[in-house]
Amino acid sequence: FTTDITPTLYSLLGYEPQLGECLRCQGAVEGRGAAFHPLRGGMLCGRCAAHAPGTVRLRRAGAVT
Repeated sequence: FTTDITPTLYSLLGYEPQLGECLRCQGAVEGRGAAFHPLRGGMLCGRCAAHAPGTVRLRRAGAVT
């Protein structure tokens, strides 16, 4: 496989991250505390992410920490 078609192939096979809604409650992932869960393959809202170990917290682009 070439690297040009690999992302498309993964997508067709269903292996793409779910970014549009929370994986656990299907709620919005906007706002404070939203996090990406690499093992589950998608986003969690702030409420669900608080109870899920292994998440990667996100912050707005340009935010100063």
